[in-house]
Amino acid sequence: MFIYDFEIFKYDWLVVFYNPDGEEDKQWLTIINDKEKLINFYNTYKNEIFVGFNSRNYDLPIWKCIMSNGNPYDLSRHIIEGEKKWFEFEGSDVFNQYSIYNYDVYLGLVDHGLKTLEAFMGINIEESGVSFDIDRQLTNEELNVTIKYCQHDVFSTYEVFKIRHEIFESYIGLLKEYNLSFEYLNKTRAQLSAKIIDAKRRKFSDDEFNITIVDTLVLKKYDYIRRWFMDKSNHSYDKSYFIPVAGVYHKLAWGGAHSFIGAYKKSNSSSPKFISRPIDVSGLLLNIDVASYYPNLIKRYQFMSRAVSNPKMFDDIIEKRLEYKKEKNPIATSLKIVLNATYGGMKDKFSKLYDPLMANNVSVNGQLLLIDLIEKIEDYCDILNTNTDGLIVKCKTVEYKNDIITKCDEWSNRTGMNLEIDEYNRLVQRDVNSYIAFTADGEIKAKGALKKTSVLDNNMAIVNKSIREYFINKIHPKDFILANNNFVDYMSVLKLKGKYKKIQHEQTGILVDLSEKIVRAFASTDTSDGQIGRSYVVETEDKQQLLFPIEENDCFYEDWRFNKFSNTSDKVFIDNNYILNKKIPIKLDKQWYIELVLEKLKNEWNVDLKL
Repeated sequence: MFIYDFEIFKYDWLVVFYNPDGEEDKQWLTIINDKEKLINFYNTYKNEIFVGFNSRNYDLPIWKCIMSNGNPYDLSRHIIEGEKKWFEFEGSDVFNQYSIYNYDVYLGLVDHGLKTLEAFMGINIEESGVSFDIDRQLTNEELNVTIKYCQHDVFSTYEVFKIRHEIFESYIGLLKEYNLSFEYLNKTRAQLSAKIIDAKRRKFSDDEFNITIVDTLVLKKYDYIRRWFMDKSNHSYDKSYFIPVAGVYHKLAWGGAHSFIGAYKKSNSSSPKFISRPIDVSGLLLNIDVASYYPNLIKRYQFMSRAVSNPKMFDDIIEKRLEYKKEKNPIATSLKIVLNATYGGMKDKFSKLYDPLMANNVSVNGQLLLIDLIEKIEDYCDILNTNTDGLIVKCKTVEYKNDIITKCDEWSNRTGMNLEIDEYNRLVQRDVNSYIAFTADGEIKAKGALKKTSVLDNNMAIVNKSIREYFINKIHPKDFILANNNFVDYMSVLKLKGKYKKIQHEQTGILVDLSEKIVRAFASTDTSDGQIGRSYVVETEDKQQLLFPIEENDCFYEDWRFNKFSNTSDKVFIDNNYILNKKIPIKLDKQWYIELVLEKLKNEWNVDLKL
């Protein structure tokens, strides 16, 4: 196995390969502007697996482009500046002459580039000091700087790979189970699923709202919801239905159903506004989950994509996974990838599984059947949480538990869906996607804002940890924060994106332009430290509005506008170096974090604590 990364300039290119299992003095290889050496390396190691970050969209086609006598700089600009797919590049049709077993650790990550992950992991955030716009060959010094930067990215990619290794193992398990080439390591989950169940891309007529309502649905009180979905005037993905169900507001839409606890608040100046209300409920609570809801809807009601000629292949995967799960065979986890990705593929116009009618059949009937279940049990419980595939309810009396289970069994037998029911004794919930639930024996289930932070997503972890500790162990945030000396927990990872052109940091009263696009910021007690924000360019005709003028033209002025990053102190310091196990600086302002957590508890969780 090799970890790799390409760097492309107008007149130079280089690639760094790292073999983590190689001999210590032979682990690293750098190739600079040498196509023949790259081809020889490929021929020697083409049966190995190559791991990169966003490599399926960038590094892999760059590699193939070089070996195919193409211009990697033109391809790089096509992808980065043109924001186009590599296969839209002229001449890319010859790239497939080279077979490379590529695995992209970026698969499944959303909005997290490698630099962001470096920040989260607490390691150095290294950004290249050499401009990729240089219009000449690089000097030896510039090449050495770029090699060091590239090696750092390769090291970071390997760290991310180790943390997300289970996903890689799941892919390997699927390829072995279905005797597929390692070339399929380069596919998304939906693409891999389409291959395994043998989907063939098809075009369908304009029938995506010709919904089929399953014959096992029994709605009386809430049948108007079914009628809403069948009403042609609502056949638009922009439409949704926000109504009370069992005394709790529900938003039903073409993508799924969610509950909202709260009420409308009247205002003199505008129409009533719905205000969500957090809850902290104790008692006999039941978490009612539909097991593998969407896959089983597809199987039970024949809602498989019409691009699949033999839907039984999907049914067999469901059965095989259940069998492997009983045997504790790790391939069961791999098969879950196929089952969960199939519905998403039916909604993705670029997938071979694409079939919006069947996707709508699954989503609409899934919502209606859950409303059906609520209708049958609402006399015995209060609805606390309705989500895509289940409910959390509070029994009105302990005696009603058996009535609810009986109704659930009747629903399961009628619909063919299996329910898994767990007992909780307390639920703390901000909204449908952020809660923490407690079982009688002390186990905890958390979601969203109260889920434990991970190494690859721990922005402002001190907030999450403090709130969890308060709800779980009743530790006051002040006591927890004063005792917590893990420097990484206090970082706020800030990045430049969208219309913003530069990050600026106020130092001794002056806004200083930063070269970095991603920084770690910490609240500071040092009066020389100031705000941190990002700036963008505006045009104005009013000279009086100028703050930081850039350019004057005949009819307007260009000017910078500064926006402070939200959830940051008015005084911050920056540390983009390696901070794991680093001692907390004296100037870290713990009081600011304490006040932030108390504010969030009050505004988001309705908990008003005093300092």
